[in-house]
Amino acid sequence: TKAQRNLFHIGLKAIRLAIEWKILDPELWNFIAVGENINEVELSENIFLNSAPWLSYSEYISLIRKSDMYIALMNSPHTSFPVIEAMQLSVPSITTTFANKSKIRLAAYSKYIYASEADSVAIAKNIGIALAENTEENGGVTVLKDFQDMNVSLEMLNRWIKQHLVTEQPKLNFSKE
Repeated sequence: TKAQRNLFHIGLKAIRLAIEWKILDPELWNFIAVGENINEVELSENIFLNSAPWLSYSEYISLIRKSDMYIALMNSPHTSFPVIEAMQLSVPSITTTFANKSKIRLAAYSKYIYASEADSVAIAKNIGIALAENTEENGGVTVLKDFQDMNVSLEMLNRWIKQHLVTEQPKLNFSKE
């Protein structure tokens, strides 16, 4: 979570902007961090980001299934596993571009991946776009249109990774030009 490549500080700023711009109504949302245990972080007045306790893999997948959105920023040329896991569960996933990990390439993998440069304003806008494209109003509460209880296994994720990611190696140029 707090490793510099994970862009935690940019993600926090993006969530704060999304709250400030009324994209996210803090009365309707729970903000949960998974992975590294962090201290409670204030996002807005009396609205906090809290850590989930350490979860087993099945508990983690269950939490993603129940989520309306997943934010997994990564300042690296590879896509992080949380983006792939959320995508497999049809949960909109907000992530960042980097080098060969372009918005177009990521969008080609899944309509549930919303990528932008590592900029809090762009990420906050993607939060709004993801919500607009994947939700509907239901008695004043936002719910996913196509939320389903899907069975995701490590084997399914491994098969998807091999099919879509492993076969295509990036061409890196190390020349000084």
